[in-house]
Amino acid sequence: MNKLFLFLSVILLSGFLSYAQELKTGKPIPTIPVNTDNPAWGSDITIMPYLPIGQITGAVDNAGTIYVAVNDTLSTSNLGIVVFKSTNNGANWSFHANGIINRFKFDKLKMVHTGADSTYLFLQLANSVYVWNIINNTLRVVVAAGHYRDYDVCASKNNNAMYILFDSLETTGLYRYGSVDAFATIASRGYMTSTGAMPGAFITAGDTIYFPYMNTGTADTVSGTARIARYRVTSPGVVSSIAFLDVATETGAKTEFTAAALNGTVWYLYTLGTTGNINIRGRQSTDAGVTYAAPVDVAANPNVDEYWMSLNTFNSGFDFIYYSDSLQSGTPTNGTDKIGYSYSNYYSTGFSSPVFISHHMPFWSAANFKPVLIELPYSDCGVAWVGMNGSAYGLYFNRYSYTVNIGNQGETPANYNLSQNYPNPFNPSTKINFSIPKGEFVSLKVYDILGREVSTLVNKQMTAGTYSINFDASKLSSGVYFYRLDAGSFTQTKKMMIQK
Repeated sequence: MNKLFLFLSVILLSGFLSYAQELKTGKPIPTIPVNTDNPAWGSDITIMPYLPIGQITGAVDNAGTIYVAVNDTLSTSNLGIVVFKSTNNGANWSFHANGIINRFKFDKLKMVHTGADSTYLFLQLANSVYVWNIINNTLRVVVAAGHYRDYDVCASKNNNAMYILFDSLETTGLYRYGSVDAFATIASRGYMTSTGAMPGAFITAGDTIYFPYMNTGTADTVSGTARIARYRVTSPGVVSSIAFLDVATETGAKTEFTAAALNGTVWYLYTLGTTGNINIRGRQSTDAGVTYAAPVDVAANPNVDEYWMSLNTFNSGFDFIYYSDSLQSGTPTNGTDKIGYSYSNYYSTGFSSPVFISHHMPFWSAANFKPVLIELPYSDCGVAWVGMNGSAYGLYFNRYSYTVNIGNQGETPANYNLSQNYPNPFNPSTKINFSIPKGEFVSLKVYDILGREVSTLVNKQMTAGTYSINFDASKLSSGVYFYRLDAGSFTQTKKMMIQK
């Protein structure tokens, strides 16, 4: 009996490996022109005017190029995984040089960028996980094909090491692997737990890894205790265990959870509840994950389900997005279903009030169109999501820094003018007024005392008028900053001070 089982296992594994080798890459043959215009920010940029068949994911490289991968069969005539890229913070998009030609519905996509400036796309098809270097176009199976129901992966910010956590198909356990060469070889491996599912992964700049997961007991379930495992990187690709801790212990369904850490502060976020009453809760640790404070509501509005969340870090805190799904009767609209954004500085005890950054309505789908949070330079972030424009579908992008309130007072001024911001000094927000006597391209940017750009407030074609713009500097530190207006041949710079 054991010999028969071994024989069948070998045949099955060989089939999976043969199947894995069928995945191939190819150059896109477009069926649509990709967005090349630069509409007014604050509205959503259309990356692709089609409904994908599966998930989206994204990342940004060291040069600031944004990549968004989507499981799509309509924007090209030959690809199943399409990669779009932008070199100007999402204003314009083009097709990346290659994609995956196999037109399957992939179960999961995850893009990561390493500290060695390599960008990888991980793909799950059935029970196999693949890794594709989208820059040098190499593609391989991760470890062994056919053995995993789920995974998550993180990449070191210091080198080319990556760490993946697998949910085993044959058991209720989780396996971890580390590698420095995109899993061509394995630097370390281990059986993390025999009672785990729904793996997550996050690595800090100091190379501490946090693996959130569900403690399942004897069977996979969403109602167990959500835990976190903490590991220390001892050498690239090699880790040692520090501790395991229960975090989300409430009774009730926990279909999502995630964690991120910065400067010794850890946020562990999780959904709690079922359809009609899904909220997002969080617990904070200020001692690098040794202990956690009591749970707090992070997004818990009445008559709204909040889920499909993403959490990441910027230079001094945490960015957080989620889908706010209305429960109203009738058809949802852009005003009822939105993507919410909040942030928390690493020294804060909670998250800011949400800003809703989408103008094209996200919507629930079994295809799991979870919005993608992409960290950008200067404490900014972008979001890519699948949404609706009336009855049409599309893949959209927007940036937090451009969802600002720009008001035109309606009069045509005689001269150019950039007013002193008010109040000044300020904390955390101030207003900047400027006037342009004719329509032209306008840029209004903020710089630190070293001349580095920290925020772009306006970067678009504008009509003649006097404008008032609100600048929220909550994510910047105290100090002297400069803001500069460029409109045609007119340039003017003024100084302002953030005082916290």
